[in-house]
Amino acid sequence: MRRRSAWNRVLAATEARLVAWLVRNHLILSITSQKKDISDPDIIHDFARRVGDQAHLDYLYVLSVADVRGTNPNSGTPGRRGCSRSSTSAPSAPCAAAWKLRSIRTS
Repeated sequence: MRRRSAWNRVLAATEARLVAWLVRNHLILSITSQKKDISDPDIIHDFARRVGDQAHLDYLYVLSVADVRGTNPNSGTPGRRGCSRSSTSAPSAPCAAAWKLRSIRTS
């Protein structure tokens, strides 16, 4: 109870829920993209169900990139660090999963 009231004083309730969700789910993007078959529609649909919406995906992606860079700042190549569809190099696994989720949500 003390922890909750401290969070509420610092963050709005919505922000506190988002931070709590990110803490609980911070590995979902990397685990899905690196250890699961992202060509399997069931895997992608489960990922989409767990993430819920574009805003959560965006926050999760930013957290995943920050986590990777924070734990290994030399990981990846410059071409793999961005998540642009126009990139000539292959996207990183988290980017590929994110783009698959976006295409499911828009179709």
